[in-house]
Amino acid sequence: MELTNDQKVTIEYFRKRPGMLVAGKDGSNPGDDIYTIIRSTLDYASAESGKEVDLKLEDGAVCMRVYGTGKESEDELSRVIFGPHLQYGRMDTESYVTMRRKTYYTDYPIYFINILSETFKFTSFMNGRFTSVNCSKGMLVGLEEDVTAEKDGVEISFKLDKECFNGHYSFNVDYIKKAIRYSVARNVGLRVIFEGVTYQSNDGLLGLLMDEIKSEQLYEPVHLVGDGIEIAFTHIEGTTTEIVSFCNTRYTEYGGCHVAALEKVFPKYLMSLSKIKLPHKDVMKGLVCYFGIDIIDPMFGPHHQLASDVVSKYDSNFNDVDGPQISNVLENFLNNEELTN
Repeated sequence: MELTNDQKVTIEYFRKRPGMLVAGKDGSNPGDDIYTIIRSTLDYASAESGKEVDLKLEDGAVCMRVYGTGKESEDELSRVIFGPHLQYGRMDTESYVTMRRKTYYTDYPIYFINILSETFKFTSFMNGRFTSVNCSKGMLVGLEEDVTAEKDGVEISFKLDKECFNGHYSFNVDYIKKAIRYSVARNVGLRVIFEGVTYQSNDGLLGLLMDEIKSEQLYEPVHLVGDGIEIAFTHIEGTTTEIVSFCNTRYTEYGGCHVAALEKVFPKYLMSLSKIKLPHKDVMKGLVCYFGIDIIDPMFGPHHQLASDVVSKYDSNFNDVDGPQISNVLENFLNNEELTN
């Protein structure tokens, strides 16, 4: 396994400019970056058909054992660890689109973690053999292969480089637990074991809403699930509107175009349920809504806001094709739901 010149240049570029990858370069808030790293590795696990993850923290290091599918070739290992240089032409369109919806390709890739780590080890277990890749600060250190009795899957272990965090960093366990809860809610069926506790969701955002809502609900939450769209909502007493949003598996704390689209079309759907005509701002008062949408290659702006309101598509040759606006997709989805109620 050899790094290409492009991969080496990329590693050197980001090593000299860690602030482009981490918000905590000055040590002000490294917990946000560790939160993102943990969540992204969980997204990777789900994307690679992993159904169980054992997560451990010890002496400032992270170890994550994913039980699922290993990596068959050095090309695949290189793509994950050093950058996405694999050619996708041999995939069918459906598989390609599914892959491009996964967060670890569009958010915080595994190879970014490698760049930011003092030590990084990625081990693939498959068909009675293992391949272990050792790195330091993004660069390849060694490669080991042999037979093994381990179950198929991968193991990712790393210790972040303090140079990228102004000489120090620490783990905020509450951040990590939140990352796990949000990840399993958007990856139904994924099971994560952390500190002796098993986290798993069977009902997605509905379960997350039920766990987090503290006020008395005016009615039982409604759960809508479609192709790439999930909405769970209820109303409480009050005048404010709370929308907890996700794009793919990323928690978009500060909203974005997808939230603006929901706020545009959702009042009409709510009025169809109540059969009462009200101003849009009134029907949204007291709303608590957990909303997720899957988008191919989403574009994010500052503060994790979704910056593009167009749903991209791909043709059979994997060429970009402009898709409909998010508001139109949501409106069609909600209109169908309205007809079935």
